[in-house]
Amino acid sequence: MTTWPRFNMASGPVDVSIETLRAMQRPVLYHYDPAFIEVFESVSSMAKAVFATSYDVVIMQAEAILGLEAAAASLIEPGDKVLNLVSGVFGKWFEDFIRRYGG
Repeated sequence: MTTWPRFNMASGPVDVSIETLRAMQRPVLYHYDPAFIEVFESVSSMAKAVFATSYDVVIMQAEAILGLEAAAASLIEPGDKVLNLVSGVFGKWFEDFIRRYGG
């Protein structure tokens, strides 16, 4: 049996705390629920303050690779020269995104 708290620096799968397990027992809050929209707008406002921006903040729930592809899709234009220092699998995947978006 696992004792808590347990310290895990792995990228995943990760240990889940008792608090998280308890929260997961509650009813699901869907994206169209007014309570979810209220929380989402609050988090978006806080993110704008953290990043000191008036622009929209995009919050994505996904694996880290989605963030890498989003960065490539929004920053790389055909013909751009891109320096990608590959030190692992994510760097290799980013190379694929660079090629896909024309860099």
